[in-house]
Amino acid sequence: MLQVSNLSLQFTEEPLFQGVHFNLPTGAKVGLVGPNGSGKSSLLRLLAGLSSPQTGSILVPGDCRRLYLGPDLEGSVGEILDPVFFRAASRLAALEADLTESRMDEYAAALEAFDELGGWSRLACWRGPLRETGLENLLDDPQRAGSTLSGGERSRLALARLLGAQADVLLLDEPSASLDRDGIRRLEEFLQTTPATVVLVSHDRRLLDRTTDTTLALDPIARTLTEYGGNYSFCRARRQEQERRAWREFEHQQRRVQRLEEAARSLRDHARGIEATSQNDYYRGVAKGVAAKARARQGRIQRMLADENRKDKPRRTERMRLQLAPPRLSGVCLLKAQDLHAHRGEHHVLRGVNLDLTAGRRIALVGANGAGKSTLLAALTGQLPAQGHLWRREDLKIGSLEQTARNLQDRKSALEALREVAPMEEGEARTFLHRFLLTGFQTLRPLRTLSDGQRMRVALALLMAAEPDLLVLDEPTAHLDLDTVEALEEALGAFPGAILAVSHDREFLERLDPDQTWLLEDGVLVAEREGEAPDQASRRHRRG
Repeated sequence: MLQVSNLSLQFTEEPLFQGVHFNLPTGAKVGLVGPNGSGKSSLLRLLAGLSSPQTGSILVPGDCRRLYLGPDLEGSVGEILDPVFFRAASRLAALEADLTESRMDEYAAALEAFDELGGWSRLACWRGPLRETGLENLLDDPQRAGSTLSGGERSRLALARLLGAQADVLLLDEPSASLDRDGIRRLEEFLQTTPATVVLVSHDRRLLDRTTDTTLALDPIARTLTEYGGNYSFCRARRQEQERRAWREFEHQQRRVQRLEEAARSLRDHARGIEATSQNDYYRGVAKGVAAKARARQGRIQRMLADENRKDKPRRTERMRLQLAPPRLSGVCLLKAQDLHAHRGEHHVLRGVNLDLTAGRRIALVGANGAGKSTLLAALTGQLPAQGHLWRREDLKIGSLEQTARNLQDRKSALEALREVAPMEEGEARTFLHRFLLTGFQTLRPLRTLSDGQRMRVALALLMAAEPDLLVLDEPTAHLDLDTVEALEEALGAFPGAILAVSHDREFLERLDPDQTWLLEDGVLVAEREGEAPDQASRRHRRG
């Protein structure tokens, strides 16, 4: 279906990737993975024909229909769903609304164009996906700007676009972002059954594992791409084994070099000793022979290191090194809410919520998009006014990580923001930020100039530096690459303090191992399940 040969892309002095080769057969299900900044989104856009490489080629059959869905949906609802068709439909509707005899020819031409694109039957085809995603009302106003929709609505609109797509190749950049659990399950079902070729970029490991059978891994150090014949978990295990084998082979080579160097050094020392202690020509000749052996050993070392098969020292991809300080509070109630109500504008979001949270407890807060999860977190942390009774310990230190790191002030640098949270000398602060893969000029630039992933790492750094008793996490894996997500999971696993987390990442919530799952529906806390996985709690409640 697609043939990629010797592809290279470069934005700065160093290439983003180079010499990339792979083929995508018809019906292939491919996961594209790599650290943030390795070029995943850029490669997708190249495959979609939206940008051009420095070198190389992408061969696409002439009748191949490609659909690219990125994280930013621009334009009106109709333009997002099916731009050519809905432009024709809007033109027809505008003429019908102001039809005069002088415009009948223009109307006839518009009607013919509309019919050629599928007409009313094509419009009916879009009704199904929009109904399935709860957005059927948008067909009444296809001119509505996509920017006026909520994040969840935009994600469901992208899902509807996908469900109604008539494409041979689907190029998907984070299609599960902001989808709730039902939306993610529907996305999974579609990707598993579609006959189209799929290239998927996602931070959802379970989605990758369940929907892909091939993985393309970008390496930002080598600036190359490697293909693995399996899903993400297979790729991860294979790469770890390859890294271990590379280190074993390198260390074996280094031990061999060391033995040869020690042997050569011993022979040289022996030869010098003979020459220094004897005037006898015979023994001096022996010394010259020993020295020749030493030079031969040294030559073997040089030839081995110059050999094409020599093993260079493997280079490791850096991972964040995260560690949370133990909380000061244990075994006490941290906060309590009774009959809690909250509004977003005129919308009544929380309706009589009752809860209490004890130190050391791990809570997963789940619910559909729009149920009020983020509003509840904002109310509990004091970021949003609420009515009812809300009690928090006066000495409680809350570490709140907002979904898009909104708490960061754009004009500050990471270094300035960190030193406000925790008194540190500049050198100490730079070292601390380096643990979060923030180095050099990145620590000095205004936060507004950083990427989403870099801003989230800054937010994580501030969170860890604050040494909280309670962690409040709203979509903490958003904008983090998979290696960083796993580093965060390890840090949270070792944290003995309280955690209240909202996440659509099923693998993350499972590894969090919550003591309790709270299910929120339409602003009401309808279920609290002890020791139960979030998916189980949600399904159990739906069954009644």
